[in-house]
Amino acid sequence: MNDKRAMPLWSIILFTSAILLTNCHQSNQEDFKSHHMDALNLVEKSKGFIEAFEARDVDKMKSYFSRAQTIYRLPYATGMMPSDYEGAEAFHEFTKDLPELFEHIELDIVEIILDEAARKVVARTEIKLHVADYGSYENAQVFILRFNESGELEEVSEYFNPVPTAIGMRKFGTHDRLLDSLKID
Repeated sequence: MNDKRAMPLWSIILFTSAILLTNCHQSNQEDFKSHHMDALNLVEKSKGFIEAFEARDVDKMKSYFSRAQTIYRLPYATGMMPSDYEGAEAFHEFTKDLPELFEHIELDIVEIILDEAARKVVARTEIKLHVADYGSYENAQVFILRFNESGELEEVSEYFNPVPTAIGMRKFGTHDRLLDSLKID
């Protein structure tokens, strides 16, 4: 074993370990990039959905939905309208008059928070809505968007302050429905 051309065992182990660590590091970088791209994709899809909302583009909004049942929730609807819309047909019925109802929507995304593990994006927005034949009102909204493993929307929860909504949309009876829902027996 005194052959000068033979590599000592420790050199072989060190060389092999370096190769394995380099390959592992490259694999981890690729996994990180892939995971990071998936996370960025969820944020971009959330922005796209909210921009479609602002543009009153119902078909574009629906294009983000899961092929299975997507649920659109309005937890603060407070009797002004139903609080849950399950499936594309129910969402279509809820939003079909959106382009005529609002002449214009101005929406600014103030903050976006991503929960990668839960595949959820929270977007805090400020919104100004121009109601046809009535006028404008302002509100704050929070959207919570939950995606499936394929990156499709499974659930959207839209939180808003019901008081400005009820006042801003009173021509549709929302003001009276909100007051009715607050009556205490």
